[in-house]
Amino acid sequence: MSENHFGISCALILHGEDMKLAIPVWNDRVSPVFDTATQILIVEVEKGQILTRQIYKIDQIPGFQRGEWLARAGVKTVVCGAVSNSQEAVLRAAGMDVIPWIGGDIEDVIFAYCTGGLDRGDFRLPGFDNGHRRRRRGRRVRSSKSNSSKQFRYRGR
Repeated sequence: MSENHFGISCALILHGEDMKLAIPVWNDRVSPVFDTATQILIVEVEKGQILTRQIYKIDQIPGFQRGEWLARAGVKTVVCGAVSNSQEAVLRAAGMDVIPWIGGDIEDVIFAYCTGGLDRGDFRLPGFDNGHRRRRRGRRVRSSKSNSSKQFRYRGR
């Protein structure tokens, strides 16, 4: 496996597949929320090597148009932090794979994606568990102050 001038080869996972990967960026990290991201990094991979990396400002692109904009740019995969269900649906409808709930340093995330290591727990955002958003544990119980009251209090297990 050879490395290019960016120091990363994607040959391990992509097997020479040409593609473009998009990652929303905030302070050299994956933006915590795709829907409110103001910048996005597009990485172009050809024959297993990273050819180009370009950061674009997307704060003027409305959320419902971001999927179309990324599709026109040739993006096939979006790796992001939290993303609303509606925005994820827009991206998928535009033909992209979406890998949500990812956090970390941009360079580490690119390397993990290229080597198949994004499924490691250290890249998953809190609140993500085995492919599902985690729910709060416990149950709601009626307050004993009044039987007719609609007040509830949280009682953990």
